[in-house]
Amino acid sequence: MGRGHELLQQLAARQDVAEFQDLTWEGSFADFVDIVVAQPQVTRNAFQRMYDMILSYGYSEYTEYKKRIVRYHFFNDPKNDGQDAIFGLDLHLMKLVKIFKAAAQGYGTEKRVILLHGPVGSSKSTVARLLKKGLEEYSRHPDGALYTYRWAVPDELGAVVVTRCPMHEEPLHLVPDHIRADFFRSLNAAIGEGSTPVKVDGDLCPVCRFIYNDLMRKHNGDWAKVVSHVRVERVFLS
Repeated sequence: MGRGHELLQQLAARQDVAEFQDLTWEGSFADFVDIVVAQPQVTRNAFQRMYDMILSYGYSEYTEYKKRIVRYHFFNDPKNDGQDAIFGLDLHLMKLVKIFKAAAQGYGTEKRVILLHGPVGSSKSTVARLLKKGLEEYSRHPDGALYTYRWAVPDELGAVVVTRCPMHEEPLHLVPDHIRADFFRSLNAAIGEGSTPVKVDGDLCPVCRFIYNDLMRKHNGDWAKVVSHVRVERVFLS
C-alpha cells in the first residue's frame, strides 16, 4: 500500500459520521415537533440564543473596589487561543451580557438598538467579531442547533419544485394563529415542567405565506396536507 492510500485512510478515520448525520438532519414537520419536545431550546429567539452561547463557556467572579465583577470566559476567545481575547473591560462586558439576558426574558430591551460606543481601540469591533464567530460555532453544536424548512411541491407536470424559506424562519410559524394557543398549551404539557415554556412569535414571510395560502386552497383547508409538503432541516449561521 502506497503512502497516498495511508494518508487517505488516516483522513477517512478522522471523519465523524455521526456528526455529519446530525448536521445534515432533515425530517417532516412532525419529526421537528418531536425534537422540540425533547429539546425545547431549539425554539429560542436570537437574544436567548446569544445569552446561552455566552454562558456555555462558563464564567468566574471576583471583587474589585467592593463591587462584584463577572468575567465571562467567552470573551477570552478560547476557541482561537485568545486571538481576539478582551481584557480590562469586564464591567462593561458584564453590562452587555445583562442586556442580552433582559432581552432574552422579554423585559423590553429586545426592542431597542444596542450601540457599542467608545474611543478608537476600545474593542468595539472585537466584541462584535467575537459574537459573530461564537454564534457560527454555536449553531454547529448540538446545544445550539436551530432549524428552518423548505417546501417540496409538485408542479403541473408532476416534478417536485423545492423552495427554501428565504428568511430561514422558525418552522413553528407554520402553526395557524387560530390554533396556536391550543397547540403550544399541548406542546408545553408534553415537554413537562422544569423547562422554559415554548413560545414563538411572528408570522410567515411573504414567500412562505403565498405558498402556504396556495396549498391551503388546493387542499381545501386541510392543514395536515399542507405541512406534508414541508421538510425541516438544520440551518447554520454564517
